[in-house]
Amino acid sequence: MVSRAGPTTSALFLLCCVGSWLTSHSFPALGPTERGKIFKELQFLSKTLLENYVKEEKGVPMSHSYTLPCLIPDAQPPNNINISAIRTYLQTIQQLRDNTTMGEIIEHLDKLKFQDASKTKISAPTGTLEHKRFILTILTQFSECMELASKPSSPAAQAG
Repeated sequence: MVSRAGPTTSALFLLCCVGSWLTSHSFPALGPTERGKIFKELQFLSKTLLENYVKEEKGVPMSHSYTLPCLIPDAQPPNNINISAIRTYLQTIQQLRDNTTMGEIIEHLDKLKFQDASKTKISAPTGTLEHKRFILTILTQFSECMELASKPSSPAAQAG
């Protein structure tokens, strides 16, 4: 019996190869343990960053004009957009107020980010007080988000 490689065989081979390539280039190659470690580190860094900012900028009020999307620990499309959106907000803060901890946080988010995630566009507020309110609000929301994201999920938490 002679086997012939016709157009169907070639198309299936190509589909399998392209599918594997797309999967390997679209999703971070991190296991649950590695992601868990990154989330714990992000929780610690975000809390430290917020505490330091509050100490330096006493009396700055929060703003209700800014909302940071919360990160979802096992982000698969379309939820992976949150990682890119959070990263964009933190990069904006980094442009206003650069520090080492912010750079570390962005590096950790890069490890979690999907390569094909869409870019979020935000514009930085104008004025010194509004910059400070923006920074405080986003850092607070990010710290709260990391607190939630780093907690182990329970059946009760998933139901509600």
